[in-house]
Amino acid sequence: CPKSVFRRTIQGYFHQAMEMSSVSTVAGTKPENVRLGIIQMEVSSDKENNIQEAVRSIKSAAEQGASIVVLPEIFNGPYSTKHFAQYSESPVPGSPTFDALSCVAKECNVWVIGGSISERSSCGKLYNTCMVFNPKGSLVS
Repeated sequence: CPKSVFRRTIQGYFHQAMEMSSVSTVAGTKPENVRLGIIQMEVSSDKENNIQEAVRSIKSAAEQGASIVVLPEIFNGPYSTKHFAQYSESPVPGSPTFDALSCVAKECNVWVIGGSISERSSCGKLYNTCMVFNPKGSLVS
């Protein structure tokens, strides 16, 4: 199973943001100030509750003017390697975390950097994966 398919880096997200900023400058518009919402949250063993808490936190950050909201690492389940398999999911439509983050990004018109979740690959390996959604709710990385 190729590791590059599953590993994502924050450098790629910032590179994309820089490219977008350059496009906006080239188009003759002045880049706007960016307000980041950095989320801290207490994570429990209740995955559904963790996801809903993340959604509430994203909405709160957006209401306070954030245009980019960043969630913590392994926000949808306990941070322990013994729990990763149990809480893993694929970063695709239809999975609970994907659907919730996509929906709230679109609803609040913000970028969501989804911290990370435990992902099980088609090869059965576990990865720490970060999903990034644009303000239209589309997965961009």
